[in-house]
Amino acid sequence: MNATLRASIVLLAGMFAGCSNTTPGPRALPLVSSGATQSFTRQSGGSVQFAYVVNVGSNSVSAYSIDAASGALTQVKGSPFGAGTAPNGIAVDWTGKFAYVPNSRANNISAYSIVATSGVLNKVKGSPFGAGTGPVAVAADPAGSFLYVVSNGSNNVSAYAIDASSGALTTVKGSPFKAGVRPNAVAVDPAGKFAYISNSGSNDVSAYSIDATSGALTPVKGSPFRTGSEPFSVTVNPTGRFAYVATPGSDNIYGYAINAGRAHLRRLRDHRLPIRARAALWKL
Repeated sequence: MNATLRASIVLLAGMFAGCSNTTPGPRALPLVSSGATQSFTRQSGGSVQFAYVVNVGSNSVSAYSIDAASGALTQVKGSPFGAGTAPNGIAVDWTGKFAYVPNSRANNISAYSIVATSGVLNKVKGSPFGAGTGPVAVAADPAGSFLYVVSNGSNNVSAYAIDASSGALTTVKGSPFKAGVRPNAVAVDPAGKFAYISNSGSNDVSAYSIDATSGALTPVKGSPFRTGSEPFSVTVNPTGRFAYVATPGSDNIYGYAINAGRAHLRRLRDHRLPIRARAALWKL
């Protein structure tokens, strides 16, 4: 994978979701993760911003407060916090109350409650929760009701209901749901109606509708949708109208228009965006 494409993948992962696949330092996270860094703003008597980074080499999560004026990071007291073996991504639920880390070699998910004023992580009772083989990516729906974890060793996605009070996870009926070969990233659209998974082994994207009551996933008609070689990351723009998939094997980014009624993906006219066009994506 060339350096330009690496930079573009970081852009693709972070441009809409506020997170990236970068993990600076001597022990970088493997490039099969989704959301190795996660930041968010907690509204609690003013804006308090925190950032979380998983550390695959030390099996932990580093937490930082973000200076609103300068962007400087200050390590949160007690950080880093323990995780499972080979943590491989992190997601903060959209309410900012809980954080979830898939542990790729332990086949489970560490769950934490977030202290609103300090950003400290406290383990949720019952954590870690079981997952598939090799969980590598995680995403929560916008309502903070459901969590989706992709496992590339078992080629599936596990779905969980999130307890709004404790953050504990309960497996959704029918979970896990089948994905493609070596799935490695997951994204939920801003409306919480659809989920998309990039499959690096089968060169496609699986699309699902989300049951608003149960969180169960149902493949949409036409799924999976073809991509370039070795799709690595998938994201949906804030309007929910477009999806983008980075494909390291073919050195480009695939763009799709989303049919809002049924999650169907239609390739954009110039769907294979060259890496040099990545800056233009910021204008969408």
